[in-house]
Amino acid sequence: MNEVNDTLFADIPSSDEAKKEHDRLVHKAYLERNKERIAAYKKEYNERTKEERSAAYKVWYEKNKDTKLAYAREWKKNNPDKVKDVFDRWIENNPERRKEHYRKRYWKNKHSISIRTRAYYFANRDAICERERKRNSTPEAKEKRRQYALNNLDRRLLNERRRRARKFNSGGDHTLEDINKLFELQRGKCAGANCKKSIKKEYHVDHVVPIARGGSNDKYNLQLLCPTCNMRKSARDPIVHNQSLGLLL
Repeated sequence: MNEVNDTLFADIPSSDEAKKEHDRLVHKAYLERNKERIAAYKKEYNERTKEERSAAYKVWYEKNKDTKLAYAREWKKNNPDKVKDVFDRWIENNPERRKEHYRKRYWKNKHSISIRTRAYYFANRDAICERERKRNSTPEAKEKRRQYALNNLDRRLLNERRRRARKFNSGGDHTLEDINKLFELQRGKCAGANCKKSIKKEYHVDHVVPIARGGSNDKYNLQLLCPTCNMRKSARDPIVHNQSLGLLL
């Protein structure tokens, strides 16, 4: 008889279990009923105790740094998919912070990065050049370059001056900011002898001593000329040019 009773009442919870289940349901109903108020309180509490919790975490982290880092390394090793998902979402949500991070890292390690980049390029030069030729030969790439050239004429001409300086092994460099400052110093007028035309609509960046004659690409070797004066001067030495204009004996 006892065995039968035990079998019949086996699924009936005890008074303690019934009380726990009742308390769980009451608590769940309370949370559901006060969801917004609890969320508002948590938000207010987190804001109010932000500095205290941050300081406490820093103290805890310093005491448990090795354990924390070991756990993080182990977790990343065992969850590569989750790590990639978190990293991809962070990149998508923080593009500017990512650019700033890489910018700081580059300037901090510029020399070593430059050495590695050059070594990789010369070790894989043929493959890199072939890949670039294929990529740049597509209609989309050609149209993109054309649009960039139209929208960034000053930048394109700056890169062209740098290319010529490298070709002739000239020293010095300048930026678009240097060109803008030079424009202000010349007050928007051509620097050509006896010219002084307005160059607000169009001007040419000229090397006082031409690069082909050993001139520098430095900002101190630049002047802004109107197209006519620049074409007349061409790549002549400045003294020879001024003599041709009858300004020097």
